[in-house]
Amino acid sequence: MNDAHAPAFRVNPAEKGLVVFIHGFMGSPRYFDGFSEAMYQQGYSVASLLLPGHGSFAEEFAFSTMEQWQNHVNDEVVRFSRDHGKIWLVGHSMGGLLALNAAIKSGAGRLRDAGEASSDRQSSSDEQPRDDPQSREAGVNPAAGRVRGVMMIASPFKLALFSAKATINRLKMIFYRRNHPVKAAYIAGNSVRFSFFYWLASGAYHRFLPRFRLVGITRPLIELEKLIQATKKTLPLTRVPVTAVYSLSDELVSVRSLETLKSGINGAPVGELIICNSLHAYIPDNERAVVQRTMIKFISEN
Repeated sequence: MNDAHAPAFRVNPAEKGLVVFIHGFMGSPRYFDGFSEAMYQQGYSVASLLLPGHGSFAEEFAFSTMEQWQNHVNDEVVRFSRDHGKIWLVGHSMGGLLALNAAIKSGAGRLRDAGEASSDRQSSSDEQPRDDPQSREAGVNPAAGRVRGVMMIASPFKLALFSAKATINRLKMIFYRRNHPVKAAYIAGNSVRFSFFYWLASGAYHRFLPRFRLVGITRPLIELEKLIQATKKTLPLTRVPVTAVYSLSDELVSVRSLETLKSGINGAPVGELIICNSLHAYIPDNERAVVQRTMIKFISEN
């Protein structure tokens, strides 16, 4: 694992609760550094996860799956719930989908599929989560009722890959120098490295072994699409407050994703923030301040 993309955890003596940050597809915990510091200054403990297959070379990333990403987030929420009575999840891009599904899973109250247990919320928000052998044997989820809200930043339900504005933004990035703020943000926020040997091996697989054609970026993209479709189906099971942030200039995710999110969730409040100039993995300082204020307000009120 590349230490530059290592997961992070800081306990705050004030302990207002724990904010868990979840990065996106090929992303990095570093995307949240500024937000994490802001929440720590507000009195919250903070954790930034590193998803399976990330933080290393593409050889490892190529074989990571939707199930691995989701199970890792679910397991971390359960683990954190043993020491923190209140948890908020903040996810960027794919991380927002994982966060929402984890919230649904924890809200179910038992270690079952959210669809089976959506009406089985049996844990009072003031009770301590149970994590004794009897509870585990009975299938009780120690994270039940711990997640207080989910904040989703640029989470994909509809893509904007072929819009004119998205195409222009991607073309601009090609000509930016490495120290340009936009390109620097994308480089810092990408935790998956592509080695020469990977490209060489991948090309050989594609040419001589047809069953390996999904190796590389293609297979994880298919896993991402599976996650998007699965999350759409679970939206009606959401029972915690959600707030969503989208940008009109995002070159990957369409702001129309918000429509899907709001129409799918009917059992919990959904807040929204639309910003104008942010790209998918780059937020200029003025809009970052707005997103940060929204985050602090959302978490403090839930």
